[in-house]
Amino acid sequence: MTEFHLKLAKIVLFGVLAIILALIIVIIVVSSSSVIPILTSPEQSEHVEVIGKRVSQATFHRGRSFNFYFISFKFTDSSVKEFKVGDTNNKIVYITLHEGDVGILTYKERENIEEHIKDETLRWDGRRFIGFEKDTEADNDEKDG
Repeated sequence: MTEFHLKLAKIVLFGVLAIILALIIVIIVVSSSSVIPILTSPEQSEHVEVIGKRVSQATFHRGRSFNFYFISFKFTDSSVKEFKVGDTNNKIVYITLHEGDVGILTYKERENIEEHIKDETLRWDGRRFIGFEKDTEADNDEKDG
């Protein structure tokens, strides 16, 4: 190889490395812009009712499939919000909750979610399920009686 070819190879290598570094920075900034607002949001706890459940399946490289588990909750103001509560590796919440269950939902939600995510079917991405504590039978009896 001539000296010219060595310099050209160094320039091309530097350019490729610069492009890879730029892509990594872009990925970090984009993912942070959607995650940080949720992480910094305060936890909220509200009394809700489970009104629906669904499973969404995604297929990845080489045909490997992955399930995502969602539960819809109805709030006391009659609004409905859906949360991703698990995936193929962690579906215990999905299995243990049933339509009609009532209790305290603890979650985080991105501020002004309606402005940031216009499509209601994607709004779950701006929310983070933290936990659900079912009302006991005694709690239900007190509310009924």
